[in-house]
Amino acid sequence: MALVVVGGIVTTLSRGGWVATAAGIVVFAAWAWRAQAVAPRVAAGVLALLVLLGGAAMSVQSVRDRVAHTVAVDQGDQAVVLKDVTLAGRTLMWTATLKMIPEHPVFGTGPLTWEWFHLKYRDPRLQMRPRYTHEDVLQLTSDYGLVGLALVLTILGCFFWHAARMSRPGHPADQRAFAIGSAVAVSAIVVHSFVDFNMHIPANALLVVTVMGLTVAMDNGTAGSRRPAMPRVPRIVLAVMLLAMVAAGVRFGVPLVRADRATSLGNVYKEALEWDSALESYRNAIAADPGFPEPWAKTGDIYRSQSALASTPEDEAARQQLAQQAIAAYGQSLTLNPYQSEVMLRLASAYELAGDNGSALRTYQRALAVDPNNAFNYMRLGIFYRRIGEGQQAIEAFEKSSQLGARDQISVVNIEDIRRTVPQPK
Repeated sequence: MALVVVGGIVTTLSRGGWVATAAGIVVFAAWAWRAQAVAPRVAAGVLALLVLLGGAAMSVQSVRDRVAHTVAVDQGDQAVVLKDVTLAGRTLMWTATLKMIPEHPVFGTGPLTWEWFHLKYRDPRLQMRPRYTHEDVLQLTSDYGLVGLALVLTILGCFFWHAARMSRPGHPADQRAFAIGSAVAVSAIVVHSFVDFNMHIPANALLVVTVMGLTVAMDNGTAGSRRPAMPRVPRIVLAVMLLAMVAAGVRFGVPLVRADRATSLGNVYKEALEWDSALESYRNAIAADPGFPEPWAKTGDIYRSQSALASTPEDEAARQQLAQQAIAAYGQSLTLNPYQSEVMLRLASAYELAGDNGSALRTYQRALAVDPNNAFNYMRLGIFYRRIGEGQQAIEAFEKSSQLGARDQISVVNIEDIRRTVPQPK
């Protein structure tokens, strides 16, 4: 089994997985020795074997490359240092999350809202838009507040307490083995969760809670530890509650699945420029779940594209109508989720097509208020200012975008061309 685990972890090239596996092995050896499930020499032998396996893994070229990409030896003091102190942007996300938590400390910002609230706090060096903070503890606290964190810590504490009891000498061997194995498994994924978002992957979360549930449901088989049977009435009440939860899941889950499927199909049609079919799919998604913002935004994209194509004077009325339809669709999407800065940029573009530069400017500024360190937001604002002839404002927006990292997208020559058209102060 150890060979299978090490082989799988080596193949993934996951540095967090390597750390979690090492932690799990140490926990296994220590826990098994404490529970007197194995002799000390056996635990030491397992550790030695795994050290040898780790050394053997270093003979694999892909593993060596991964290690070399992560750490280096400082030539000055021969210390091992990280090549990327941000850990692929993780520390930047963690720092931003630590700024978010004090503003919503008790109940957090809400389930799965980190990716939207994070935009306001993001580090300028992180120009991508991640969905997860790559640190489950911080994301848990951000989404659910200190109340959610305390609840999860209590659950984990009760689990490990019960696993420790079940692994004591005197319990049946199969139960002791299962308790130790489940404790090791949960320990490993908890360690990995400090550098990744494992528990936000539904399959991982389901597997972990299943293992924990099977563990806490065990007793040692003696008469004194047997759990009393639940009386009939509470059993019926519990069964009804479970059935009600299932019914609620079906009631709200099926429309969500239908809406997501229809939206995905609409996206396929949209990419193929089959706009009528795409609009029909988005309408089906909206009918299934009117609270889903994505199909509204995608509908706006199609109307905006059609408006932009209607460029001749004869098409002016149609262009205006399509632009207004795009504005309405984008507005509905932003009503459902007011933190979508990229949708705001598209809404501003629709306002430009409609000839409403005042609303376009306010929308660009709104996008910057939601996502103030986004280089692309400033670049789009600069393009808008350049189009309406506001040269100085365009230069300032382009320079800010360049400072935030969009140097490849913004040509210095273009900025200089604009600067030559701007009157210089005497």
